[in-house]
Amino acid sequence: TYPAKKELFAGDRGFWSKVVAWFLRAVEQVPLDRSGGRTSVNAMGSVERRLAEGGLVGIFPEGTRSSDGRLYKGKTGVARMTLGSGAPVVPVGISGTTVRRKVLGIPLLDHPTLIFGKPMHFDVLADRTEETAVLRWVTDEVMGAIS
Repeated sequence: TYPAKKELFAGDRGFWSKVVAWFLRAVEQVPLDRSGGRTSVNAMGSVERRLAEGGLVGIFPEGTRSSDGRLYKGKTGVARMTLGSGAPVVPVGISGTTVRRKVLGIPLLDHPTLIFGKPMHFDVLADRTEETAVLRWVTDEVMGAIS
């Protein structure tokens, strides 16, 4: 499962947005409100349900993809998910994502590569989900493993 910004599920911006909305629902993606603060935390419920069901969830811990190739500071959603669910985090780095050219509006990438790290377990901190310093530490550990 990959949580996608909720705006993509609206399908209210013409034909292609309807196609994107249909596709996201067809492949069981989860809408996520990324407006920030408590709203974003509450929106994680559908993602956490997927983890509780034993599903996999893929996210960009920075909250978005980087347009310049740099790794941005992670947001604490990844820490909230792992501590709340007990699920391990498998850090994944992506390289080679520079768009080479577009064909019919579809970007082509030159040799994109995924680099998988070892699973990270944070079970010993599961009872500290409300501690800001713990959430930041877990997030920074994950971001360090990605870089």
